[in-house]
Amino acid sequence: MCKSSQSIPCNFAGPSCKQPHLPAIFAGSCCVQQPWRPQLIYLILFEDAPDMSHMRDALMKEHLAFLAENAKQIQSAGPLFDGSDGAGGAWLVEVDTHEEAQKLVEADPFWPSGLRQSVRILRWHHVFRDGAQT
Repeated sequence: MCKSSQSIPCNFAGPSCKQPHLPAIFAGSCCVQQPWRPQLIYLILFEDAPDMSHMRDALMKEHLAFLAENAKQIQSAGPLFDGSDGAGGAWLVEVDTHEEAQKLVEADPFWPSGLRQSVRILRWHHVFRDGAQT
């Protein structure tokens, strides 16, 4: 008996069940190994149109509700500043594809308002967290 990457006792035949790409998933009283594919993390950078700041205030309640409704995918979000001036925003999003990230952007109440001047969706490769290499 060994332990999976999630420290779940596992009866998987072979020493490789400690590999993070083979987590243990319980099926009744036994443990079944299934392939695991991590979701990708995207950094989404928004630049706001300078003459549309009134839309931010008008839609903030709806925008925050949207973020809460999509908290499973949108891991972190917040405004960006250039000195004391608002410059846009950034999200860290965990989804399977670039297209899914784009759909989230377009579903945000800020999107159709004209507030966003530009958007960049960049795949982020996570290599360091909490003082350790990942």
